[in-house]
Amino acid sequence: EIQLFRPQTSGQVYLYSTENGLIYSGGITASRGHEGDNDGRTAILSYVLEKKVLTPKTFVFGCSLFHDGESVNENSNDDRGIIYEHYSH
Repeated sequence: EIQLFRPQTSGQVYLYSTENGLIYSGGITASRGHEGDNDGRTAILSYVLEKKVLTPKTFVFGCSLFHDGESVNENSNDDRGIIYEHYSH
């Protein structure tokens, strides 16, 4: 799964549509440890409930899935334009 989707951070979420491919990529929290409404949660719910794409990507908060040097550098973009923010425990 990691090789297929290439997440870098534990908080990474992807939403795919069989018709349109990748709909959303990002986090579902507004900051680390945050609960409640945020852009990522709203983006997923709007597509699932109404088939509307409000925000295709947001910041990702969580722990790195790889050791230093094996993943995307902090606060960098990968080839899909996703912005990652890595935080340690």
